[in-house]
Order: sequence, then C-alpha cells, then structure tokens
Amino acid sequence: MISELLKEFAVRQLTEKPKYPKERHWPSDVAKCLRVLVYQWRGETGLTPEARLFFVLSDGETHHKLIVQQLERTGRIEVVMKEAPLKDKERNISGKLDALIKFNNRFYVLEIKSINRYGFDEIIRQGPNEDHTIQLQLYLHFVKNTYQIDTQQGILLYKCKDTARFYDFIIDYNENVVQDFFEKLKIVEEHLRNKTLPERQYERTDWHCRYCEYRQTCWAGIGQTAITDLSQTELSSVLGELLDIKEKRKALEKDEEELSTLIKIQLENKGISEGTIGDYIVELKEISQRRLDTKKLEEHFKEQLQPFYKTTSFKKLDIKENL
Repeated sequence: MISELLKEFAVRQLTEKPKYPKERHWPSDVAKCLRVLVYQWRGETGLTPEARLFFVLSDGETHHKLIVQQLERTGRIEVVMKEAPLKDKERNISGKLDALIKFNNRFYVLEIKSINRYGFDEIIRQGPNEDHTIQLQLYLHFVKNTYQIDTQQGILLYKCKDTARFYDFIIDYNENVVQDFFEKLKIVEEHLRNKTLPERQYERTDWHCRYCEYRQTCWAGIGQTAITDLSQTELSSVLGELLDIKEKRKALEKDEEELSTLIKIQLENKGISEGTIGDYIVELKEISQRRLDTKKLEEHFKEQLQPFYKTTSFKKLDIKENL
C-alpha cells in the first residue's frame, strides 16, 4: 500500500515539471549520447521514467549534502563554495558544482558520486568513470574562468551507498578534455539546425539503449532480431537456480566485508597487528598498491601503443532483465 503511494508520488514528481525541450546545456550531458541530446532539445516525448529514478536522484543529493557537512566538521577542510551555480552564456551552459574546498592551502573542486557496491568495486579496480572525470574537468574550467580561482586539480569522491566506504581520485585539469566536450555541443547544435539526427552510438542491446527513455523513438521502424523463448526448456529451472545463487553470493559477500571490517577495527583499537585465534593466525598488514595508469599511458603515447595490444575472444553469459 505505502510502496504504491511512493511510486505514484515519484512518477508525479518526475513528470509534473517537464525538463524538455531543453533550454541550455548541462555538464551532466557528458554522459549522454548525441542522439538523446538532440531528442531532448527537440522536446521529443520519451517513455515515462521509472519511479526508482526519482529516489536514486534524491538519495544522491542527500548523500552529497551530508558529505559536504561532514567535511566541514572535520576542522581541516574549508568549504569555500557549495552547490555554486556555474554559467557560460556564450555556450549556453548551466550547472552547479558540489563544492569547492580548501585543503592544505590549495583549492580543489569536489565532485561526489554515490554508487552501489558493484560499481564501487569496479572503480577501485579500473579507475574513475570517464564521464565523471569529464564532468569534473568542466567544473574546474568554470571555477577557473568564472570565479577566477586558481585551481589545477579536482577530487572525484566516491561513496558506496551499501557499505559507507569512500574512495577518491585526484584529477589534474586538462583543457583538451573540456574543449572536446564543447565540440560535442557544437555537433548537437548543428543537427538541430539541420533537423537531422546523429548516428546511433550503441547497439539496441547495450545498457545505454535498454534504459534510455527514447529507446522506442530511436529504434522505431527498425526490425529487432527475434529472441528464442526458452521458458519451456530445462534452462528455465537452471536459470532460476543460478539467479538464486547470485543473490545469495551478494549477501555473503556483504557479510564477509562487514565482518572483516569489524575484525580490522577491533585490532586497530587494541593496537594489535598479529595474533592467534585457535588454529588461525590473524594479521593486520599495511599494503600499498602501485598500478599502471593505462589511460595516461594511452594519452601520452596514443597510436604508438596499438601494436602492443592483443585481442582475445571468449564467450560470456550475460543475464539481464527483459524490459
């Protein structure tokens, strides 16, 4: 009963104030394909957003505001600006940054992203999301040019919503990245003038398209490959078992992480780095990781690295919700 009321409320909030047709570019446009941007500027009608999108966005705003408050309370960081408006009248860009902070006498633009544990683990392994990095570069550009504050670095701070873990990246300002985004906006405006559409950047089965509000409009009139219905085969029960195991594994991984964290905290509080518990030796080690930044390497050497790439093929089982 209550869940349905919340769902209705969320949909109403998402649809009562139409954001389209767009009137200005936003820094968050970096994550959208060109075709979506053209649809939004045209004011094309998309699918009704999922209710959970409202709560995801609301939760994100809550996390961000709370983190900035907590940083202020550390006593070591000065929050110079928060939710500060950013405008570029010449390019018709408008947005707001999470915060500008001062730490150890240096200014940093702070961009906060709250994500689930699987996305969080991915960025620890692979590095920051490229779209998030570009967005931060834009904020650095605007702070330098609009507010005339000399800052050469930003901090991309990730919070895992499931475990309350944090991880951050120091990002150096790169004017070339900003100019590339400005060129992207010019392409959008050119298509709007010519009343044309950009080429599709993704396949229909890519997640970008599967969760896009314009997927029906974008792929209208294009035949879709028929997918065999396997519901009546023995694979149906096997898939059920597999999905059940996956869910149990998620729960066990979460329990494992929480228990491991509890043991580490207790050892740290007791000032113990090694001890025995029955037949087991427990050690708390300080470990440093040195990882090659492949993105910077590719940016530096560019095509010179191409001969050193090796391509391998393999079959991967992909299970996704049938929207």
